[in-house]
Amino acid sequence: MVAKHKPWKTLATKIVHTNPWYKVRHDKFTLPKGKIGNYYFIDFKASVFIIPIEKNSIILEKIYRYPLKKWFLELPGGGSREQKSVLETAKSELKEELGYIGKFKKIGQFVPYNGVSKETCYVFQATDLKFVGCHREETEILKEVRLPIKKVYRMLDEGKFSDGMTMAALALARKYLVKNYL
Repeated sequence: MVAKHKPWKTLATKIVHTNPWYKVRHDKFTLPKGKIGNYYFIDFKASVFIIPIEKNSIILEKIYRYPLKKWFLELPGGGSREQKSVLETAKSELKEELGYIGKFKKIGQFVPYNGVSKETCYVFQATDLKFVGCHREETEILKEVRLPIKKVYRMLDEGKFSDGMTMAALALARKYLVKNYL
């Protein structure tokens, strides 16, 4: 059983860094017993991950990630720098990264790293796909990879994915995809 405590009280908040993708925020707060503390966290807009499905396969992307200087197998996704709904963001990310439009269904949502951000990630399934051409950002160096749904989940179970948000999105969608596609 979790004890009910008085929430932390924010005394001051300040943006200490900003760039096109996120802000770093510094909050000064009072703990439940009165001690004053500091918290720094990343202020992201909501993000999306899309599970594009075609002929019992999931379309993934092999993408180069500069911070780790490695290639990763991931679901397409990202966030919007503009004021868009999460559905609009999902549609634009799939079109931008892999060049597809289609029919979207929200599967669920999760909070990827609640200790450093308040970001919520929304997961969508995309079906009835039609290729219309990509419009990738300059930094998005990727290749489309199609894998059968069964193989994707076998790879997930065997620890073959490294991207945590892809793993969480696939885990969230597993029951739905197994029920409807396997």
